[in-house]
Amino acid sequence: MSDLASTAAGEQQAASSQSQSPRDALFNQFYDETDLQLILKTFGELCSEIGLDPAQQEGFYQAFKSSFTSWKAEALFQLLDARGKQVEYDSQRACAEKRVLVIGAGPVGLRAAIEAAFLGAKVDVVEKRSAFTRNNSLHLWPFLITDLKNLGAKKFYGRFCSSTIDHICE
Repeated sequence: MSDLASTAAGEQQAASSQSQSPRDALFNQFYDETDLQLILKTFGELCSEIGLDPAQQEGFYQAFKSSFTSWKAEALFQLLDARGKQVEYDSQRACAEKRVLVIGAGPVGLRAAIEAAFLGAKVDVVEKRSAFTRNNSLHLWPFLITDLKNLGAKKFYGRFCSSTIDHICE
């Protein structure tokens, strides 16, 4: 890319971020965050900003989703909506009267929590770690990569280290 083109791209990105609403800027910060404590803090700020109580699960997703217009928010909610419309989830009625406790916020725990929530259960996730300090890498089979992309996973590393196995880092 030429210097002129990269300067123009940088100016366009800066102008785009300046024209964001404060809500969308906060959502993008939440979306891009990697530290668990900051994710939870930013989520709390988002809920405060839009006047939602996360403990009140009835209608939370729709109200939360309708509060943001950034392309990152729209892309993520589009993926989640498409996934939630699958017939297996029975319009979130299959487990509507169930409560689920997931112990561990690793990849498997979070995946289980997502599935239970799509089925309509009220889900609580507990995690003993306050920060993820180690590099968590998992071997992923192709069908898992597709599944995680459909749920909005962000970072995939093909041929991580010297092998030909795909990995994801959380």
